Amino acid sequence: MALDTQETVLARVEPRVKAEAEAILAELGITPEELIRHLYAVIIARRAVPIEFEYPNAETRAAIEEIDRGVGLKSYANAEEMFRELGL
Repeated sequence: MALDTQETVLARVEPRVKAEAEAILAELGITPEELIRHLYAVIIARRAVPIEFEYPNAETRAAIEEIDRGVGLKSYANAEEMFRELGL
């Protein structure tokens, strides 16, 4: 396909995510451009997005935020202590 008949797709991505994803793609021998072109072709063929998006609900997001803040976390001296307290 001639370059003058193509459109540009621009997306903002965190630098760490971009670098890690592009390293994996390089290992697979795929450029980001090839991946995007293929993804668009699959979307057209299936008339759907071929990726399952799962977002946490409000309760789960609140629990994640609590964990991030360290609320309710417990630490153990070792695995035996943890298993003992869990009754395992």
